[in-house]
Order: sequence, then C-alpha cells, then structure tokens
Amino acid sequence: VVGGLQTNASVIQLTGTNNASADSLNNIWVNSGTSTTNSYLIVGNTANTATSGTLGRGSVTLYVDGNAGQPILRFQRQDGYTLLPGQQIVAATGGALTDLSKTYVEIETIGTGVTLNGGTIDLLLGSANAAAGILRVGAVVNNALLNIDAGSTVKVGRLYLGDASGIAGNVNQTGGAVTISDHLRIAHWGSEISTYNLSGGSLTLTNTNPGASPAGAAEQSGGVYVGIDGVGILNQSGGTLTTPWIVLDNRVSTTVSSTINQYNLTGGLVNLTQQFGVKSNNVATGVMTWSAGTLRNAAGAGISVALDVPMTVTGAAAILDTQSADRGFTLKQDVLGGGTITTQGGGVITATHATAQNLDVALAGTSGLDKYGAGVLTLGRVNTYSGPTNVVAGTLNLTGSIANSDLNVAAAGTVRGEGSAKSATFASNSVLVVDPVTAGAFATTGAFTVNATSASKMTISLTSGPANLDPFTVATYGSTNATADLFSVTGATSYRGTPTIFVGDTALTLQLGFGQLTWTGAVNGTFDNATNNFTVGGQAGYFIYGDVVNFDDSASVNTVTLAGNLTPTLVNFSNSTKNYVLNSSTGNTLAGYTKLVKSGTGTLTFGGTANNTYTGGTVLSQGSLEFTNLGGAGTGALTIGDANTGAGNLSVMITARPASGTYLTAPIVVAAGTTGTVTIGTTAGVLTGTGYVGYNGIT
Repeated sequence: VVGGLQTNASVIQLTGTNNASADSLNNIWVNSGTSTTNSYLIVGNTANTATSGTLGRGSVTLYVDGNAGQPILRFQRQDGYTLLPGQQIVAATGGALTDLSKTYVEIETIGTGVTLNGGTIDLLLGSANAAAGILRVGAVVNNALLNIDAGSTVKVGRLYLGDASGIAGNVNQTGGAVTISDHLRIAHWGSEISTYNLSGGSLTLTNTNPGASPAGAAEQSGGVYVGIDGVGILNQSGGTLTTPWIVLDNRVSTTVSSTINQYNLTGGLVNLTQQFGVKSNNVATGVMTWSAGTLRNAAGAGISVALDVPMTVTGAAAILDTQSADRGFTLKQDVLGGGTITTQGGGVITATHATAQNLDVALAGTSGLDKYGAGVLTLGRVNTYSGPTNVVAGTLNLTGSIANSDLNVAAAGTVRGEGSAKSATFASNSVLVVDPVTAGAFATTGAFTVNATSASKMTISLTSGPANLDPFTVATYGSTNATADLFSVTGATSYRGTPTIFVGDTALTLQLGFGQLTWTGAVNGTFDNATNNFTVGGQAGYFIYGDVVNFDDSASVNTVTLAGNLTPTLVNFSNSTKNYVLNSSTGNTLAGYTKLVKSGTGTLTFGGTANNTYTGGTVLSQGSLEFTNLGGAGTGALTIGDANTGAGNLSVMITARPASGTYLTAPIVVAAGTTGTVTIGTTAGVLTGTGYVGYNGIT
C-alpha cells in the first residue's frame, strides 16, 4: 500500500525485480484517500537513470475520494518496460465518480517505451463519466513512448501527449481498444512535437455532448486536439477512430522546427459522430493529408459533417462515406493534390467558401455536389461522380469536366470556365461568364436548357472583347430549348452596336456591335473617346470601346497622339503615300486585347515615352515599322509577314542606338513563306564595336 491515512506525500520508487516468481510483489494499492497530498508509485526513479524496476505480478489500484490527494502511477525507465500479459491498472473511489479525475497514470519511459502487452489501464470504471482519470505520456521525460498492442485496453477520461513545455510524448497503437470519455490532446504544451500513430485497433471518443465550438478557445470535452500550444501529428494507417471532431492547431498558429500540425490518413476508418468533423483553427499550420482510408458520416440523419481543413489528397483510395442519402459532408477549404476521392452512400457533398476554393482532385462515386457561399469554386479535374451539380450561390469555375453530372444553376449562381458537363440547366438571372479571346467554350454533351423568359433572362457576361471581328462561341451542346430573346449580355454595353446572339443546333454564338472608323484628324491629332476625329458611316464621330479603327492615306494629320488607355478590337494602318507616327505617354496607350496590323508600303513609327500594353500582337504585312519607343508594339508578338505580303520587302528599324541592356519589348517572329527581303536593324547608321542592337529573341 502506497499512501494510507497520512497527510504527507508518499513516494515509492521500484527499482528491483518484483515479478520474477509467485512470491513476488502482487497486488498494489496507491492510496490518496483522506489525504490532501499526492501519493506516487514510480517504476524506475525520478532521476531518470533507472534501467530496472518492475510493477509486480498482480493488479494496481489507484484509490481516491473527495479529498485533494492524487494517486499517481508513473513508469520512468530509460530502456523500456513491458507489463505482464493481462496485467491491470484500475481506479477506485470511495466518493463521487468525478473524483476519478484525480487518478493519474504517467508514461515517462523512453527507449522502447512502455508496452501494455494485452494489459489494461482503466480509470473510467465502465461509466461515461467525462471526469475520469488521466493518462499522460510525456510530462517529465522528453519523447516518452506508450505502445498499445493487440488485446490491450485503455479507458480514461483524458489522454495527454506532451504535457509540459519542451516535453514530447508519443503513442504507437497497433491494436487493442482505447476509450476516452473527455478528450485527447496531442502536443498540449509549447516547444514540442508529439505524435499518435494509429495502425490497428480502435480509438474511441465517447462523449455524447461535446463542446459546440471546439476550435479556437479553451479545450472542450468530446474530441481530438492535434496540436494546442505545441505541434501535434496524428498518423492513421489502419484501425478505427471514432470521434465527434478533430481540431488541428487549436490556439495560436504554431510551428516547431518548421513542422506544422497535421493529420495524415493513409488507411483505416474514421467515424465522425458530430457535425463539427475535422477543423483547422489555423489553416497555414494545421493541415490534413489523405491517400487512403474512409471518412464516414456517423453523425446521424440530416447532418452534413464539416471538413474545414486544407487537404492534400493523393492516390485513388480515399473514400467519403455518407452512409445514406440524407447525410453529407461540407468542404470548407481547398482540397489539392490531384488524387481521387470516391463517394459512397448517396449523400451530397457541399462546397462553400466566402472567397475562393479549389477542389484540385477528381471526385468519383455516387454523390452530387452543391456549391454554396459567395466565393469562387474551381473544379479543374476529370470528375466522374454521377450525382447532380447544383450552383446555389457564388461562382463555379469549371475548367475540368463533370461528364456524368447534370449541372443546375440557380438564379444566384454563376458558371465560368470552359469545362464540360453532362447537361446544364440555367435559371432566370443566372450567369454564364464567357472569355471571347480564347478558342474554347463551355460545353454539354446533352441538353443546354434555359429556364428563363424574355422578361427575366439568363445573362451572358463577357470578360473582355474578342480577339477578332468574327462571332465567337458562348457554349456548345447536344440540344437546346433556348431562343435569342432569353439572353442578356453584360460587358458589351460599351460597344457601339447591340450584340447579336445566334442560337444554332449545337452552338450558341455571339457577334458584338463593332463600329468601323476611319481616321480624319479633322479636329486635331488626338485619338481619344470624345473628339470627332473619325468618320463612322460617312458621318463625323469619335471612338467607342471595341471599335475597329483604320488609318489610311486620306487623312492630312498623320501624327496621332493617344489620350487615355484605349481598347479597340483592331487597329489597321493601311498607309502607302502617308507616313504615320503613333505617340503614347503615361496613362495614354493602346491597351487590352487590341491587335494592330500594318499594311501599305508606307511607314508607321511608334513614338512617345510609355509602353503600349495591348496583348493581341502586331502584324507587319507590308511596309515598314520604326521604333523610337521600344515598348510601342505592346506585349504580344511582332509577326513579320502574312498571307498578303507576297514578294514585298519589309523592314523593322530602331531609330537610335538603345541604351545598354534595353530591347524591343515585343518578341519578333518572321513568318514562313515571305519571299521578299526582311530587314531588321537600326537607322542610326553603321554600329561598330561591342554594344546592343536592341533586339532580343528573333525566331
């Protein structure tokens, strides 16, 4: 008996061999009853030098009552210790069940650790009492280790790994059954990394009334904390984990030696019994990786379990099991890695985020996908799930495919991207975002259905103007019920004319209302969006966004100064008898998706002081280009020669020797098939010695 009726602390250290024969030490009673101080039984010694010391052959009872004293059994050896087969450590009380919270078993053994060997630690007394005894691994000795093997039983109120600053604790569970009535803490204290490895057996959290908001505040009853002030790691490669929730990095964002808090699921089963699911309190330092194993909704009918943690999924063995059609999972963070998640049970997977969310995985199985939240959800992989995809709110950026899923877009929903679906149904006031510059378009193999009216339309929203004057594709489909009057177009209001919508048997196309302008310079030499320096349909007019602008030999003003950042669809210089100068300056440029074509035998000089930023490229079909402004040709390629060049001679010249390290910003491409002479150089005369000509990258 350790303790007794005394009021002073009792400490007994077992350093001998106490289990060698039938006459060895048998039943042990560690007593704090009627005491206000703690009673310790230590297998090993407090100096942490022991390589011997055993617990005897019988059971150990930790007795407590309503007084303040705590009975504590500690294993503190350097080399490891194994219980005798079936040996039991149990708690007892002469008071209330809540007094059991004062019973402790402490694992402070390194080396091979403490191995239960089919034995039992029961500080719970068979009840669901959340205030049962506490098992601590690593509160005195760094990197203490507990091995829970086949046939072993652990029943405690709380299990702490790493329960002092700088002191880590580790558990290897290869079998057996662990039951925890309150919660599990992995890496409670700071400056340490503690790990729980679950490869077999069961780990069960039984509290039926867990905390309602388990993350971010003081630790609550119910689930598993992976990292609190230290860094926790939960590795599950097998076995069954049953818990209301898992919280990663519960307090402030924490790293130790560049290691972050993590749950690594590579096998086994996870039963999530409450809606809180898996939660990262700090998404940068609390993450989940998943390559195999099953996450199961065990929370009950009508409940969607939250997965509010950044996940990286690899391989093809990750399974989400809703168990029934009226249960589901809610994804609240990015899911990356490119692996496959297969759903089963028929329930719905919900994705929701306030800003941006990326599901960079392949979704397979029987579930559908519901998109909620104001943010943008990106689906970029080949997805094969068969349930419907419902865009209830926010934007679905579909850059991959959902070939087996029917897409439904509600009035508050938006679809963008150039992916494909089995079919698509758009409600009144829903939106399809279209990029006219790209060659692709949204597609369905089946029906493209528009459930709108001429008074409450579906919207086609343009991200920019098109790359040329041709009609561009909005969507392709197998069939459609649509008519042109069911659509409205946004992003085209700046154009001169009303856009024209063409509804074909297999494609929906759009032609914007371009104006055809010819430069006159009748007022002055300013190219802006207010001055009548053009003719439009035989009348004086000014430039409007998206117009096609022509400069020819009819104008008497041939020095053109840009005013504002202007975005024509196309700029044609078709001058032969007149030479033009186009001047830019800060805030006054050719911009956007504009394309510029130079024809005619005359010269166009890019002047001014600021780079033009248009992206559509420049084509020298005929004549000459000269550059006093090396950034005059925008950011696209400068192509020398096209189908209209023939045997004509072409030249691209820089008018002055550029400063060291400066080049024409546009890369040059000399087109095949040009039979005339192409001259690329400088008008500054013959250059001698070392230096820079000003061209970088000619193909």
